Amino acid sequence: MVATSDLGEGISACATWGTRSRLPSTDPPPSGGCAPSPCEVAFFDLGLPVMNGFELARSICAEWGERRPRLVALTGYGQERDRERSRAAGFDAHLVKPAELSVIAAELEHLVSPAS
Repeated sequence: MVATSDLGEGISACATWGTRSRLPSTDPPPSGGCAPSPCEVAFFDLGLPVMNGFELARSICAEWGERRPRLVALTGYGQERDRERSRAAGFDAHLVKPAELSVIAAELEHLVSPAS
């Protein structure tokens, strides 16, 4: 799992669930896309400083296609319009901060289960 922005505390908690997680640099790679090492799930905010989360999701989908990780928006943007934009950008889920760890854990389980 990869997460960006201010999600560090939640990512640290995920280690207790047996997940490997990391926080990448907040700077996009030189190609303008995502880092070259895919993961199963990527959580990120929509209000990122250099490239917003919608642009990042579209970039990941374009670069990795079917090999892409499951994408989860974990953001303060919670209006229906925001959810529609995140779906259109390629996100698999949209969670509004502050999200309970139990909600994050349930979403993780749903996204990585064989039936997903």
